[in-house]
Amino acid sequence: ILQEELQRRIEEAGAKGAMGILMNPQNGDILAMASLPDFDLNNPNQFPVKNQKNRVITDQFEPGSTYKIVAATAALESEKISLADEFNCEEGKVQIDGWTISDHEQFGVLTFPQIIANSSNVGVIKIAQKIGRDPIYNASRNFGFGSYTGIGFPGESQGVLRRKSDWNHMSIASVSIGYEVGVTALQIALAYGSIANGGVLLKPQLVKQIVDEKGNIIYASKPEPIRKIAKSSTMKDLKHILEKVVDEGTGVKADIEGWTIAGKTGTAIKYLNGSYSKKYISNFAGFFPSEKPQVVGVVVLDEPRHGLHWGGYGAAPLFKRIAERIINLDDSFKH
Repeated sequence: ILQEELQRRIEEAGAKGAMGILMNPQNGDILAMASLPDFDLNNPNQFPVKNQKNRVITDQFEPGSTYKIVAATAALESEKISLADEFNCEEGKVQIDGWTISDHEQFGVLTFPQIIANSSNVGVIKIAQKIGRDPIYNASRNFGFGSYTGIGFPGESQGVLRRKSDWNHMSIASVSIGYEVGVTALQIALAYGSIANGGVLLKPQLVKQIVDEKGNIIYASKPEPIRKIAKSSTMKDLKHILEKVVDEGTGVKADIEGWTIAGKTGTAIKYLNGSYSKKYISNFAGFFPSEKPQVVGVVVLDEPRHGLHWGGYGAAPLFKRIAERIINLDDSFKH
């Protein structure tokens, strides 16, 4: 399902490539992983080496707004900000060090949940500035960004999270909205999985079991918690905010009638040859059913065109198609 839907979306969006991962957020089991374009296993030499990588694990990218869960978690955990707090989003523009950071719409006053639901960069930056650098950095670390996941697959990237001492005046703003950081799709999946399961970062499990020739199970995976990221009450609040994203915010195209989907869109401008380009990464991370999550998924489109570069337009419908097919495939799927 994942492979087919990624391929279909590449063709629709005229994208350079795509990747995705599906996991069980309760135990860390990887249910599916795919990166396209891929290669013929029987004739690998006929394909470029870059097609032979598992990009979900090996390739890092600046995620944009899917990273806003870090600032949101840090804010809730700091208790300096409540769900009722309002911020003036300055009609969609904020200046920092001579740089102007814009929103995709002109927002006025928004509450904390509305800022995340509508993916206001200005609002998230104001939240980050209010709580300060340390909580943002610590939450990034707690979620596992900038670290290896422990998956034990060759070529894994640990991503990029610079030391606090290397941050500049722009860094609080940039990191809070998913720039100045490099992440893998696997790291994003584990981070959203920890929101889904109430706050525990799990080690990803690639192999379920190993059986010998006599049918004896000689290895069986079991959930391996890495750390508790945040209070379960914080994650519950965040889960409701992510449901709002899909109900009424930037992720409405991921909505499935009769199901509760929680998730977040992301649109990031690609950094190429020393500057930001006119090329994009469109991504969506989410889980369902959100009251008792069974699947967490991350989908990433590389350089989509045809107006599908926004996460809400390129990646969110892709997530929806995958989720619908999984729901229809499995009668055991319960609300």
